[in-house]
Amino acid sequence: FIFWQGEGCIIVKSWLNRCMSDPPSPASVEEPCPDCGSLMDVTGWEPWSLVVCAACGETVRVRRAFHHFKIMKEVGLGGMSRVFGARDESLGRDLALKILHQGLSQDEKRLHQFEREARITANISHPNVVKVYTAGRDQGYFYIAMELVEGGSLDEKMRIKGRLPEGWILEMAEHVVLGLEAANEAGLIHRDIKPGNILLPAEGTAKIVDFGLAVFTREGVDDSEIWATPYYVPPETLHGEPEDFRSDIYALGSSLYHALVGKPLFNSDSNSLSALKILKSKPADLKEAAAILSPETVAILARTLKRKTADRYGSYREFLDHLRYARRRLSRGGKGAPWPGRQGLSARQWTAAAALVALSAAGIWKWWDSRPGPGSGLVAGGILTLADATSGTDSTVSTKFLAAREVLYQGDFRTARQQFSALAADAAVRQPTLNWARYNAGLAALFAGDITAARSQFASFRSTGGDSNHDPATAGFFLKSAIAIDNDEIVPASHLAECPPDSVQAIGLLAAGLKNWHLGDLSGSSVFLSAFAASVPPRTAAWVDRYKQPAQPWLDGAKILHSLPSLPLKEITAGAAASRLAQATGLLAALPPQSGVKDAIEAKLNEVAAAIDQLKQSQGTVQTSAMQAQTTMELEAIMLLESQAGPFGLKLEFNEGSALLRRGKAGSPLGKEFLADRLNWWEKAESFLEVLTSDLAVPIEGVIDRRLGSPVRGLISASDQGLKIKPSAGPESVLPFTSCTASSLATLAERLIERTADSDEYYRRRELLVAFAMHSGLKTYAAVAGGELAREHPGFRERWARGNPVP
Repeated sequence: FIFWQGEGCIIVKSWLNRCMSDPPSPASVEEPCPDCGSLMDVTGWEPWSLVVCAACGETVRVRRAFHHFKIMKEVGLGGMSRVFGARDESLGRDLALKILHQGLSQDEKRLHQFEREARITANISHPNVVKVYTAGRDQGYFYIAMELVEGGSLDEKMRIKGRLPEGWILEMAEHVVLGLEAANEAGLIHRDIKPGNILLPAEGTAKIVDFGLAVFTREGVDDSEIWATPYYVPPETLHGEPEDFRSDIYALGSSLYHALVGKPLFNSDSNSLSALKILKSKPADLKEAAAILSPETVAILARTLKRKTADRYGSYREFLDHLRYARRRLSRGGKGAPWPGRQGLSARQWTAAAALVALSAAGIWKWWDSRPGPGSGLVAGGILTLADATSGTDSTVSTKFLAAREVLYQGDFRTARQQFSALAADAAVRQPTLNWARYNAGLAALFAGDITAARSQFASFRSTGGDSNHDPATAGFFLKSAIAIDNDEIVPASHLAECPPDSVQAIGLLAAGLKNWHLGDLSGSSVFLSAFAASVPPRTAAWVDRYKQPAQPWLDGAKILHSLPSLPLKEITAGAAASRLAQATGLLAALPPQSGVKDAIEAKLNEVAAAIDQLKQSQGTVQTSAMQAQTTMELEAIMLLESQAGPFGLKLEFNEGSALLRRGKAGSPLGKEFLADRLNWWEKAESFLEVLTSDLAVPIEGVIDRRLGSPVRGLISASDQGLKIKPSAGPESVLPFTSCTASSLATLAERLIERTADSDEYYRRRELLVAFAMHSGLKTYAAVAGGELAREHPGFRERWARGNPVP
């Protein structure tokens, strides 16, 4: 989240000065201790802080109640506020309580912005916009009470799963557009649409949150200050040009691209306003998106990401129509003409549309004449959809079908095949259950590795023409499955397009993956199995998702295969290939034996190991015994020095550890590189304490655990002697760094790092924190924090990959 003023890329100067200096002191606040009842002075403590009662010594939470709202848990932390899960004790409901930081509660400009967020969001009543209930002030803080949405944000989902399924994203985008349309009808533009502001309830529709930057379109936009997220900010915002609802369309398009492709469209590490202006003045390069997404979805991205607002969608309704058309076309496997858009239909298109209407009407009458009678396929609430394989069956057939499916879920493939085959041979079984029984019998045969039996089941679709109770899409799927499975050939990757991962047809990915596996094409199998593992079938086809249970050994096997280097080995060193082989071997050890899965992967590992041995010889990596001996001695000497330096690190005397390591000698290239890397991490740990001291020039409330003695709480700053801590009551104390626990210093540094607006400094400080953690005894913390930073920052990733320094 970045701020620019004028032409400079910079931090919010006047605001930071106000925030990071001492705010005006609010009136004294006292609360009774919940354990002993004694009054505690909590004036200097933030909401939900842990405080030790001076009377009874119990640690309690303070400032939990704001008017009739009681804080239950902390949900999130932002640059301007904290969000808590709370309970409205007057109405007995759970909600989210957004509390403005105290320093900002004294800043009239920011306070006005916060109040405006509550006012304008409360004007919108729509299921795709987070509902605001009320706002108020209490104890020197301003708060907003709003709807509690549990389930995380789109940003969190992207961080966990990476690139998200296309059909799911299109559906989610419809929800967001509906919410933005409601806001626009109220005269509002959001101005900060991004994945973090799109919330995803555990059940239901996506919701937009955080209208803190929104403006009434009739008021115009103050362009003297620009608050924006660089990945998603529209070009007109950077250039100070007029903004309208189409600016939100651009930001949403950028967010959709990030979710669909797995990385931002404009992925620049620069926060420079001038650099971003140049970057976003260029046409959006969608070649990478076009390689993995349907043409209709790429057309949507292209339209939303136009440089000129006039070239984007002319209304939210037009945007919504295109999204819905893209979803329908995707569900048909990409078939159909491109969306005609607002240009209207040609005479030929009107003729085709009229014919389609006539055919649809004829189909409706045909269905009406042949509709099943009472008790045959009707359930409470309507007719079962064709995504449910028991649609159009009587209760006896349905019971048998579901029982056979449960047997398959449990992994008894032989019995499941027998039961499904019996259903397929029963003349009383109607469509579509008949075809689904054949399909599942073939799938059970594939699980068991019987390709001949599987071919026989899938071949039956050819004789019936894929008939599926007059449903063309499902009938076409059965025919395509027959073409893919009923032969001795490897299923080609082009079959992926015929099995959309967000539909019932995702089951075809599993069938193709199993067939390729048993034919020995493990790489081709991995492509289909990985796609099946990532598939998100609709709720009407939840049974497809449950097939991941019996398929788990193969899905795990696909992950292992994916971790291996491709053969023949190219553009990879023997060392890197050996590292990936070792990782795959470790994963294989945890894989249970099933249907030859483990044996097939072991054979593949042996093949890769043999290729690595050949690569070592061809790359000349086999050194002479003399060089090996010299290098080994150097590495052992360096590691001995570092082990001797270890106690200095535990005492936070990193300068002593660095001095000891500088005595190391190395003559071989590998030894020199190893010594430089190890010394570099010690020097970074030493710099950590220097930067921490500098950052604490602006005091911060917190708690420090001592190596000996009880924790110390209060206002923390720094001096040459260490940390200065001023408690809410009592004299100021000074703690040398060596008397503080490493974990409390790391926690303090994390909070300070979040203040850093400059991205280069932000990542530098995080790297120093990793170095500090690895040499102060926080090995697990260092491994996790280092892994996260490596995923975010390319420069650090290279240093981390060159040799993870965490022992």
